[in-house]
This record gives sequence, C-alpha cells and structure tokens, in this order.
Amino acid sequence: MILLALDRSGELLVPDAIAASTEAAIAAAGNAGEQVKRLDWTGPSDEFVEAVRTSRMVIACTSHLDQKAMRSGAMGKLAALCRKCYRRLYAVCVQSAITHHCDICDIALEHGDLRFRVASWCSSAWRSSYLSLDMGLFGGSTTDILPYRVIAGCDEAGRGPLAGPVYAAAVILPEGFWHPLLRDSKKMTAAERTQMRAIIEKEALAWCVESVSAAEIDEINILQASLKAMRKALCGIERQQGIAPDLILVDGTMFHPYNTLKGIPVPHKCIVKGDSKVPEISAASILAKTHRDEYMMELDRQYPQYGFSHNQGYPTEEHRMAIEKFGLTPHHRKSFSVKPLPVAESRNGGEENAPDVFAVVKR
Repeated sequence: MILLALDRSGELLVPDAIAASTEAAIAAAGNAGEQVKRLDWTGPSDEFVEAVRTSRMVIACTSHLDQKAMRSGAMGKLAALCRKCYRRLYAVCVQSAITHHCDICDIALEHGDLRFRVASWCSSAWRSSYLSLDMGLFGGSTTDILPYRVIAGCDEAGRGPLAGPVYAAAVILPEGFWHPLLRDSKKMTAAERTQMRAIIEKEALAWCVESVSAAEIDEINILQASLKAMRKALCGIERQQGIAPDLILVDGTMFHPYNTLKGIPVPHKCIVKGDSKVPEISAASILAKTHRDEYMMELDRQYPQYGFSHNQGYPTEEHRMAIEKFGLTPHHRKSFSVKPLPVAESRNGGEENAPDVFAVVKR
C-alpha cells in the first residue's frame, strides 16, 4: 500500500504542477494494482501510525522544505514517524533549502523522478530493479512476479577464515522496510552493525542464524558448508516461526534448489553483490556477521593467543604467527593451507583486510 499524506482539508495545497505530477504517480500506481490510501495528517494518531506501518512508502507534498520544517514542522513530525516505523518518506516540494543529504526522507524535486520512484515499487517491479524479469525464474511474464510476497534474503559470513565455523542468516523483512544504515555489513562499522542487528531482530517478520562447524567444513568443503548453513537458516525460519518464503534471494552466484518442510519447491535468485543491493540480503549479512563475530569473541576468551577477537579467524600475519608458535586449535580448519607471507605484508586484520596472498586449499 502507498500512503498519501494530505493536509487537514484533504487536498494537496501546493502548486498545480506538483499536485498534477503527484496525482499522476498515484494514478499510475493504482493502475498497476497498488492500493493507495489517502489520509489527512493531523498528527501521530493510532490510525495514522498503523497506516504508516502497513505502507511500502509514504508520500507528502509541500511548497517549501527547509531545516526548520524538518525539525519542528508538520513534515518533520511526519518524517520522524516514518523513521520510527522504518518506512521511507518521499517529500515532494517545489523549493528545498536542504542542501545536504537528508537521511530521514527522500526529497523529490523532479516531477518525473517521483513518478519513477513510485512506479519502481509497484506490482511487477515492486522490489525495484533487482527483481528484473528473469525468463527462467519468472516464466516470461511480469504478472508471474506478483505471487512473491514473502521474500527471504540469505547471506553467509566466514568463508575465508582459517578458524571458526561459517555462519549464515535468512531474513524476511516487512514490505517497505527501510533504514539509512541498512547495507552491506562489510561497509559498516562494528557499532553500526550492532545497532542494526537489534533493529532487524526486532522488526523482521522472521529471521534465523545457523552455522556449520570447522570440522564439518573439513569434511564437505567451505562452499558446501556455506550453502548448508543457508539451508539450515531457511529451515529454522519455517520450523521456529512457521513462515515459508515464496522467493529466496541469495548473495553470490550459487545456491542449491530448496524445498519447504512440506516439500514445496521455492524459487531462488542469486544476485552478485546482493548484500549491497537487496535489503533482505543486507539484513542477512548483518546478522550472519554479528553472530559470528560474537562467537569468535567467546573463542578468543578460550584461546587469547590467536587474536580471534579482532581477526575473527582470518589469516592475518598475527594469526599465522600464532599458529606457527602454538599450533592448531580444535576450531581451526585443517583442510585450509596458507602460502607464506611476504616480509612487508600489512598487519591490518579483519574480514575487510584479509590479505589476498593466503590461498585456501581443500586437501
């Protein structure tokens, strides 16, 4: 549903050009089968809060938008409500005095831009460009996309380390869920990931995190272990929360066919760099990363000499030197081997800076 926030009179009291373009965008959405609800903005009433929570997007119009209006005016209060409900507000205005990026709303000044944004969230393109028509997945018809209303995003964390399990998460978000920090977990700070983890675990319709141990990685290899962890997470959502997805979106290029616990096949789509494109995959990457980091912190308390608290088991110089001095722990992947480090190799650790000179080899 798209919510159109009106003033107390129920009309768009803005110049005709903006009103006309807004109405055209709303009409296009309605023609595409999207439900449009018009509601007077009289403050954060229970009715309005519920309307925001059940909407994919909220659109409001004004003649002039500036910092004062965003701080204390009606538009600012509406934007604050949208942010509290994790929904994106499209503020359409004739003039804007806000020159910097505004993280609580999108300011659409171009008439065509608004129509494009609205259209991109409706019906056949309701999940934007990353659900572009795929003849193999969607059967060659845009109408075939419509049944996919429960979408699970999957991602893993920990394929490259020399120690520790590989983790994977599956997440189903409410339609229209938005937060300015939601993106690829590797591009976030630890504090941002912790903040988003709490929000995702509270607001997601369903989520599950699973892992596959280092010993099993040695048995079946890291690729199969990663895929198994994803399947376990999807099964966990269904088993623990009774929700089965209509469509699975996976980060990367490979995923095995998946059936629900009732044996019903679920279509999937692999998306390269999906963790930076798809909200559901971004959320999964955050949960997988934070849960694995938490586990490695616990492992660090048992084996402090390896630096697991800050290298997360990745093949940093410090970690490799510890292996040479103290040997392997039961949590190391014995099927992984490492090429020698150059003398001038960087000492920076962590997933983002794992040196390329380390070769992972299945013996």
